[in-house]
Amino acid sequence: MLKLKTRTSSLKDGVNLLLKTAEMICLESMNDLKNVLHSLDGDRFLNLRCIDINKCRNMIYVVDTWESAPCVVFPLLEISEMRDLENLQEISHGRRLEGSFGQLQELRLHYLPELLNICRSPSENVPLRMLRVLTIYGCHKLKTIFSHSMVRNICQLLEMRVCVCKALDDIVNGEEREEINAIMFPRLRIVDLACLPELKSVFSLVSPLAETTEIVFPQLRMLELQRLPKIRSFISLGSSVADCIDLGTRLQEALFNNKVVFPNLERMSISHVENVMEIWASPFKPEVTLPRLMELSISDLKKLKHLWSGDLYEAAGFPSLSSLTLNSCPVMKVIAAMEENVTGFPEFPCLQTLKLSEISNLRSFFTGRHALCDEKVGFPRLKELCLCELPKLMHVWQYMDPFGTQVSFQTLRQLEIRRCDNLTSVLSCNNNRCTVVREEREKGAKMIVFPGLQFIQLSDLPKLMSFFTGNYTLFDEMVGRKNRDDCIPWFAIS
Repeated sequence: MLKLKTRTSSLKDGVNLLLKTAEMICLESMNDLKNVLHSLDGDRFLNLRCIDINKCRNMIYVVDTWESAPCVVFPLLEISEMRDLENLQEISHGRRLEGSFGQLQELRLHYLPELLNICRSPSENVPLRMLRVLTIYGCHKLKTIFSHSMVRNICQLLEMRVCVCKALDDIVNGEEREEINAIMFPRLRIVDLACLPELKSVFSLVSPLAETTEIVFPQLRMLELQRLPKIRSFISLGSSVADCIDLGTRLQEALFNNKVVFPNLERMSISHVENVMEIWASPFKPEVTLPRLMELSISDLKKLKHLWSGDLYEAAGFPSLSSLTLNSCPVMKVIAAMEENVTGFPEFPCLQTLKLSEISNLRSFFTGRHALCDEKVGFPRLKELCLCELPKLMHVWQYMDPFGTQVSFQTLRQLEIRRCDNLTSVLSCNNNRCTVVREEREKGAKMIVFPGLQFIQLSDLPKLMSFFTGNYTLFDEMVGRKNRDDCIPWFAIS
């Protein structure tokens, strides 16, 4: 690796010779360097595979061929990192021949406050056909990253992370006269967007066929959206610019409309998205849109009314969801809002972890219920339940038949309940069967137990009267198991 750290770009002949054959170079603090290609006389850097440029304060373009004949530059370059370039406006300025930047796989841009674009136009852009990793941080004059016509050619991208760009309006913006490409970034696996105060949508596309277009991200595995205060929707589609803006306004309550599909998404995290009132618009079918979603985390959505609603209950539910975390959603009263005449309920056959905290109005999982969980809430594999600061919650479980096989605590291992001011019972029964528990026990009936429970923490619950409201002392039974081979739960009660 050749590292140059000097105040001047005037180099001796021996160094220039090394530049022509080097495969890796680092340019640091070369303050009078304005253009890598001509200032350093690297003969177009035909062997270069990796370049790191940082703290070159006066650099305006990395490559400037505007006043020269078109040529091939950086044909073998695979990795490019640029940091702390205070005056950089464009990566490439002017025309180049086919093959320039043709092998670029990783592009990392950090603290480039004057950068206006990554790809200037379809005819003058940096070829990104082989790009796999894109990281952008602190580029405050960027307004968009890709045009839709460019996205058609970016088929190898695996990771995209964009953070702290103050002026960014969208990630992809374009107007197409014909059909929009239904598959976006066919190999993209990770999208991480954070601290983008002006971002209004991730994809803003205009097409005459927008009404019938469905956008699919076939390989996306992880999606993180954090601190996006102005985002209206993940995708804005319209037949004209005016329609696109109007659609964004009308669907402002829903972050995801029914035009976007994530068939392989496994992890979704959304936090500090302040204006979103709904995550998914109806009709929403998770078994189609999110069939492999395993982890869902929602935090600090101040206007979120519920997580799911409407037609969800006609769906098969979330077949793969194993972890659900909700935090700081102050107006949420129920996790899933349903119509009164709906008879079906979604299932969560793989859910193992449920964490709910700082949801000041939460009363139940479903509309019209009197406890967080009952016969309609199916958590057959639930192992960890953590509840904290839910002041409106009165009961955790409430069953007509607490001896049934559908109850959601049979596999529970860890139970934590803290600072729930109105909680009166953990497990309640609204059937007179609970009054004959002792008689059934004497006849050999199945007892109410938590067979896998290993840890219980109950703290700051001023109105808690009992763990179980029936004629049965649940703690006595669990403590009475100490003569058996089963694991004894550990209690922390304060």
